[in-house]
Amino acid sequence: MKTLIVSRTKDLYYTFPIERQIELTEGASAFIDRYRKMGKCRDAYLFPDLKGSISIWETESTEEGARLFLENPMTPFMDDEVTVILEWDTGMQIMREAAGK
Repeated sequence: MKTLIVSRTKDLYYTFPIERQIELTEGASAFIDRYRKMGKCRDAYLFPDLKGSISIWETESTEEGARLFLENPMTPFMDDEVTVILEWDTGMQIMREAAGK
């Protein structure tokens, strides 16, 4: 199952001392790097203002996705939009099948 996560940093994060911000950012970076190497995080991008990100994840289930999501040290300081996505060819095939019925 593929999932798109759009994350925006909450204002609360910016109230922390810079040392704590760096600690959280480094922890999140290590988290993303670990799961990119494992193939769970398929890709990740930062917004140009560095106040958020977009990532695509591939998990076996929603339960696995939720568990991974909660491992990220930045999760409490992010507003996240989580959307399950289909690969293009799969979605188009489903639409064609539905149109043919």
